[in-house]
Amino acid sequence: MANEMPEVNYVMCQNGNIIRTVRIELFDQGCKTVYTKNGEDRVIGSGQFVISCTGFLNNVKNNLEKAGWKCRDISGADITKGTP
Repeated sequence: MANEMPEVNYVMCQNGNIIRTVRIELFDQGCKTVYTKNGEDRVIGSGQFVISCTGFLNNVKNNLEKAGWKCRDISGADITKGTP
């Protein structure tokens, strides 16, 4: 479990037309949690175990939802640039 991606690993939150995202990225020595606000990525936490990064993701998600944001899991979404 230490190096396995959690089921929820990418969350998008929206308030009106403002969007923020929180995601977990894995690397050899552990993971990091990245928060994107105003188009800028910021690492908000890291750890050896994915459970730590999941905690950071859930904290941000819960705080945004308490402030009236609507959040949803987009872990399985495919992102494309559109038709060529």
